[in-house]
Amino acid sequence: MPKESDELGKIRALIQYAESSAHGYDAIQHRAKIRPAKKPTQMTFAEIFEWIEATPNQQHAIGRYQIIPKTLGYLVTQTKVDLGVTFTPAVQDGLANILIVEAGYAEFMSGQISLDRFMDNLAGVWAGLPLKSGKSSYARSRRKQCDRDPNFL
Repeated sequence: MPKESDELGKIRALIQYAESSAHGYDAIQHRAKIRPAKKPTQMTFAEIFEWIEATPNQQHAIGRYQIIPKTLGYLVTQTKVDLGVTFTPAVQDGLANILIVEAGYAEFMSGQISLDRFMDNLAGVWAGLPLKSGKSSYARSRRKQCDRDPNFL
Protein backbone atom coordinates (compact mmCIF):
# COMPACT_ATOMS: atom_id res chain seq x y z
CA MET A 1 0.00 0.00 0.00
CA PRO A 2 1.19 3.54 -0.63
CA LYS A 3 2.59 5.33 2.39
CA GLU A 4 0.46 8.19 3.71
CA SER A 5 1.17 10.27 6.79
CA ASP A 6 -2.22 11.60 7.90
CA GLU A 7 -5.26 9.55 8.96
CA LEU A 8 -7.41 10.50 5.95
CA GLY A 9 -4.47 9.67 3.70
CA LYS A 10 -4.20 6.22 5.27
CA ILE A 11 -7.90 5.60 4.65
CA ARG A 12 -7.53 6.81 1.06
CA ALA A 13 -4.58 4.43 0.59
CA LEU A 14 -6.72 1.55 1.85
CA ILE A 15 -9.49 2.51 -0.57
CA GLN A 16 -7.00 2.67 -3.45
CA TYR A 17 -5.69 -0.75 -2.53
CA ALA A 18 -9.23 -2.17 -2.69
CA GLU A 19 -10.44 -0.21 -5.70
CA SER A 20 -7.71 0.73 -8.16
CA SER A 21 -4.56 -1.02 -6.99
CA ALA A 22 -1.49 -0.07 -9.01
CA HIS A 23 -3.38 2.08 -11.54
CA GLY A 24 -4.02 4.81 -8.99
CA TYR A 25 -5.29 8.19 -10.11
CA ASP A 26 -5.46 7.14 -13.76
CA ALA A 27 -7.50 3.98 -13.18
CA ILE A 28 -10.50 3.18 -15.36
CA GLN A 29 -12.86 0.35 -14.41
CA HIS A 30 -11.31 -2.73 -16.01
CA ARG A 31 -14.59 -3.79 -17.67
CA ALA A 32 -14.90 -0.49 -19.57
CA LYS A 33 -14.62 -1.55 -23.22
CA ILE A 34 -14.31 1.98 -24.53
CA ARG A 35 -11.74 3.95 -22.61
CA PRO A 36 -11.46 7.73 -22.60
CA ALA A 37 -9.02 9.33 -25.03
CA LYS A 38 -6.99 10.81 -22.17
CA LYS A 39 -5.80 9.64 -18.79
CA PRO A 40 -8.30 10.60 -16.05
CA THR A 41 -5.79 13.01 -14.48
CA GLN A 42 -5.71 14.92 -17.78
CA MET A 43 -9.50 15.10 -18.18
CA THR A 44 -11.86 17.81 -17.03
CA PHE A 45 -15.11 16.92 -15.30
CA ALA A 46 -16.90 17.90 -18.52
CA GLU A 47 -14.77 15.45 -20.52
CA ILE A 48 -15.46 12.68 -18.01
CA PHE A 49 -19.22 13.25 -18.25
CA GLU A 50 -18.96 13.39 -22.07
CA TRP A 51 -17.14 10.03 -22.05
CA ILE A 52 -19.82 8.55 -19.78
CA GLU A 53 -22.62 9.87 -22.01
CA ALA A 54 -20.90 8.64 -25.19
CA THR A 55 -20.31 5.10 -23.88
CA PRO A 56 -23.57 3.80 -22.39
CA ASN A 57 -23.96 0.28 -21.07
CA GLN A 58 -20.46 -0.08 -19.71
CA GLN A 59 -18.69 0.47 -16.41
CA HIS A 60 -17.50 4.05 -15.82
CA ALA A 61 -15.79 4.01 -12.42
CA ILE A 62 -12.85 6.36 -12.69
CA GLY A 63 -9.75 7.46 -10.84
CA ARG A 64 -7.89 6.31 -7.76
CA TYR A 65 -11.14 5.86 -5.86
CA GLN A 66 -13.17 4.38 -8.73
CA ILE A 67 -15.91 6.96 -8.41
CA ILE A 68 -19.05 5.92 -10.27
CA PRO A 69 -21.05 8.41 -12.37
CA LYS A 70 -23.91 8.82 -9.89
CA THR A 71 -21.48 9.61 -7.07
CA LEU A 72 -19.42 11.89 -9.30
CA GLY A 73 -22.56 13.83 -10.23
CA TYR A 74 -23.49 14.10 -6.56
CA LEU A 75 -20.03 15.40 -5.66
CA VAL A 76 -20.06 17.96 -8.48
CA THR A 77 -23.45 19.22 -7.29
CA GLN A 78 -22.35 19.31 -3.63
CA THR A 79 -19.07 21.09 -4.26
CA LYS A 80 -20.30 23.25 -7.16
CA VAL A 81 -17.00 22.52 -8.86
CA ASP A 82 -16.65 24.02 -12.33
CA LEU A 83 -16.88 21.35 -15.03
CA GLY A 84 -13.71 22.78 -16.57
CA VAL A 85 -11.66 21.69 -13.56
CA THR A 86 -9.20 18.88 -14.25
CA PHE A 87 -9.58 15.57 -12.37
CA THR A 88 -6.12 15.87 -10.79
CA PRO A 89 -4.81 13.75 -7.92
CA ALA A 90 -5.51 16.62 -5.49
CA VAL A 91 -9.09 16.94 -6.76
CA GLN A 92 -9.63 13.17 -6.49
CA ASP A 93 -8.25 13.16 -2.93
CA GLY A 94 -10.57 16.04 -2.01
CA LEU A 95 -13.61 14.21 -3.39
CA ALA A 96 -12.64 11.03 -1.55
CA ASN A 97 -12.24 13.03 1.67
CA ILE A 98 -15.81 14.29 1.31
CA LEU A 99 -17.11 10.74 0.97
CA ILE A 100 -14.99 9.52 3.90
CA VAL A 101 -16.30 12.31 6.12
CA GLU A 102 -19.87 11.57 5.03
CA ALA A 103 -19.30 7.92 5.94
CA GLY A 104 -18.77 8.99 9.55
CA TYR A 105 -15.07 9.77 9.86
CA ALA A 106 -15.53 12.41 12.57
CA GLU A 107 -17.97 10.22 14.45
CA PHE A 108 -15.53 7.30 14.33
CA MET A 109 -12.59 9.44 15.43
CA SER A 110 -14.61 10.79 18.39
CA GLY A 111 -15.81 7.32 19.42
CA GLN A 112 -19.45 7.93 18.53
CA ILE A 113 -19.47 5.01 16.09
CA SER A 114 -17.47 1.80 16.09
CA LEU A 115 -14.76 0.82 13.64
CA ASP A 116 -17.09 -1.89 12.28
CA ARG A 117 -19.83 0.70 11.64
CA PHE A 118 -17.40 3.12 10.00
CA MET A 119 -15.95 0.39 7.79
CA ASP A 120 -19.46 -0.78 6.81
CA ASN A 121 -20.28 2.83 5.91
CA LEU A 122 -17.14 3.03 3.75
CA ALA A 123 -18.02 -0.31 2.16
CA GLY A 124 -21.37 1.18 1.20
CA VAL A 125 -19.48 3.72 -0.91
CA TRP A 126 -16.60 1.54 -2.07
CA ALA A 127 -17.68 -2.04 -2.74
CA GLY A 128 -14.06 -3.16 -2.93
CA LEU A 129 -14.04 -2.85 0.85
CA PRO A 130 -15.85 -5.70 2.60
CA LEU A 131 -18.65 -5.30 5.09
CA LYS A 132 -18.14 -6.71 8.58
CA SER A 133 -19.80 -9.86 7.25
CA GLY A 134 -16.96 -10.21 4.73
CA LYS A 135 -19.33 -9.69 1.80
CA SER A 136 -19.51 -6.78 -0.61
CA SER A 137 -22.19 -4.14 -0.21
CA TYR A 138 -23.15 -5.02 -3.79
CA ALA A 139 -24.06 -8.51 -2.60
CA ARG A 140 -26.24 -6.93 0.11
CA SER A 141 -27.90 -4.61 -2.44
CA ARG A 142 -28.49 -7.47 -4.86
CA ARG A 143 -29.98 -9.55 -2.03
CA LYS A 144 -32.38 -6.77 -1.03
CA GLN A 145 -33.42 -6.28 -4.65
CA CYS A 146 -33.88 -10.03 -5.07
CA ASP A 147 -36.05 -10.16 -1.92
CA ARG A 148 -38.29 -7.39 -3.32
CA ASP A 149 -38.46 -8.70 -6.91
CA PRO A 150 -38.83 -12.45 -7.52
CA ASN A 151 -37.90 -11.89 -11.19
CA PHE A 152 -34.66 -10.07 -10.30
CA LEU A 153 -32.28 -12.76 -11.54
